Amino acid sequence: MNYIQIILNGFSQVMFQKNAMLGILMILGLLIASPQTFVLALLGNIITTFTGSLLGVERNALDAGFAGYNGVLIGAGISFYIKDFSMAFLLTILGSIIVSILFYLLFKNNIPPLAAPFVLITWGILIALKFIKLN
Repeated sequence: MNYIQIILNGFSQVMFQKNAMLGILMILGLLIASPQTFVLALLGNIITTFTGSLLGVERNALDAGFAGYNGVLIGAGISFYIKDFSMAFLLTILGSIIVSILFYLLFKNNIPPLAAPFVLITWGILIALKFIKLN
């Protein structure tokens, strides 16, 4: 597996493309706009790709970046809502693992996951934070 290519594809899949150059451009844009968002998006991408691999997500889906792009979205979304970096870092790790499990379950049952795992888990995190008064 070419992990750099897979991570770049994870970024480019946010725009529904499998294109390493687009992944590089998205990374550059995140670095310029918000280094914290870049770090969390990269963390989410790596964790969801690795967790997806452990769970048995098909190799083609991993290579295309499908397992990673929900992690990119989780990291970016959490970065937007949670300003405390240490809390955002921990929530990105937790959210990315849960997203991977949901992605796998949907994918395994022939239900196209698209961005549903990201949306559901981000909502869950934000609702939980409101109830426990950490945000």
